[in-house]
Amino acid sequence: MAPANARAGPSRQRASSPVEDSEAETSRRPRRGEQTGHTNGVAPSNGSAPANLTSDGWTIDTFKSLPLAKTGVVSSVFRNLDDRLKDTLGRVDDGLEKTREAAKAFEDAQEDDPAVEELDAAFRRLLEVREELRIKIRVLTEMAAELRQEGELVDPDKIYQERAIRATKEYRNKSQRAKFQNLPEYQDFRAQIWEINHPDDACPPVSRWLPKERDEESDEDIEIGATTQTYRCPITLLQFVEPVTSNKCRHSYSRAAVEGLIATAQGKRAVKCPVAGCMATIEKKDLEINRNLAKRTAEHAKRLQRRQEEEEEDPENLLDLTQE
Repeated sequence: MAPANARAGPSRQRASSPVEDSEAETSRRPRRGEQTGHTNGVAPSNGSAPANLTSDGWTIDTFKSLPLAKTGVVSSVFRNLDDRLKDTLGRVDDGLEKTREAAKAFEDAQEDDPAVEELDAAFRRLLEVREELRIKIRVLTEMAAELRQEGELVDPDKIYQERAIRATKEYRNKSQRAKFQNLPEYQDFRAQIWEINHPDDACPPVSRWLPKERDEESDEDIEIGATTQTYRCPITLLQFVEPVTSNKCRHSYSRAAVEGLIATAQGKRAVKCPVAGCMATIEKKDLEINRNLAKRTAEHAKRLQRRQEEEEEDPENLLDLTQE
């Protein structure tokens, strides 16, 4: 028996809300990427849709990169890329310094230690990595400048790849001598190693440690000559104290000595460089603090002191002293 309060007649359906209607309509729409009977008005000529046609009606072959407009977001992206590359560059510089110190330690422990040549190869490889990073940074800097000037960049990825890859390829095609023979960092690297066991001899040209390609000129045609590093101030004739270097002639002096020389130049702001044969004139503003030379001077002094102590402790030297 039906309940007493049950009403006869047709059942009533609850009216759907606008939200439910919207959800139902959405559920009937094709999802992004689903194949449908149309392609946003783009109909293929053969009556069937291309396999790589997207729901927006373009293919990989017909896709065109939109110009990159100058905005705060884009500028921030350029800065972030530049910062990341420079951070990596800093780590490479740290690696160069550690490799240099390790090579000097091996050479100090044993002259011509084979490990030095292995570290030399590692040092050159790091120099190559550094140069390739600098190429990328240079290309990004150029692109950022063009974006600021023009207001947009068309196909920036292609621009970056073409410029960076072309410059990197050109660099990699260079010989070892073309890359490093005139590079101050490599010249300094070899000079610091050489002077450890040859304090009174000039360092040979770096081509001595660089392989020669078959089509390169002979050593006689390209070598400039040997160089000798001195740790004595040309004014005081004593070891450097707070060395500074002239940015005009690259000669170095003890700071107090050269500043005193300039101060007593009879009212003239510039004086002739005190190094024999140098015709450059120097002013106080031309002097740059040379921390690398200060470090090398201290290391040189320690080596001299250690060798002097070793000579004094040598039994043969003690025997000579007792016989005198």
